[in-house]
Amino acid sequence: MPCKVVAVCKDELRLRNCGMGHLPAEEFVKSQWQSRTKSTIFLLYRLALAIFFTAVVTNSIVVSVTSEDWAKYFIYLTHWGILMCMATSLVGAALVARWYFHPEYSDKICNCEEMPRAFKVYWMMHNITLILSICITIIYWAILHNAEMVVDANNILIHATNCVFMLLDLVIVAYPVRIWHVIQPICFGLLFCLFSVVYFLCGGTDK
Repeated sequence: MPCKVVAVCKDELRLRNCGMGHLPAEEFVKSQWQSRTKSTIFLLYRLALAIFFTAVVTNSIVVSVTSEDWAKYFIYLTHWGILMCMATSLVGAALVARWYFHPEYSDKICNCEEMPRAFKVYWMMHNITLILSICITIIYWAILHNAEMVVDANNILIHATNCVFMLLDLVIVAYPVRIWHVIQPICFGLLFCLFSVVYFLCGGTDK
């Protein structure tokens, strides 16, 4: 057993796993738990997740934004994270819906020898969103939150349920998680840091 674990780890750490190629490509529009080629339950799940995160973002904007400082909504990592949750779930729902309702598209995906670009983009978005959601939840509740802060519905939705639902999604999806892909959320985090530095150097302020 230890030898098998070592072999699996060595294989996973090969440089070829740095890229965004994976076959069969249809694993990106299927659940690992479904037995049929197409699943109505998985389609409904994808649509429900997209609707949920869209509602969370909408509620967050309504609660957080005023006409005077609406642009400051975009300076917080929490809001970047929940926007990524929404974008990722919408793209995922669109791909599954197209796979489900368009037989010619599903035939093309099943017979492709290289993963479609849309799937590569979605995979990268999912990698970033998953790690980002976990980091936001841990940082907020372990470091930033204090007894004086109000724990309301919006607070829980953007600092807790984002992580819960992304971890749930990880258990449901059929495509793999690559260790080397941790570079993607790291780059996203560096992008946010660069944005924050430039923003404050230019005289930007928080709320």
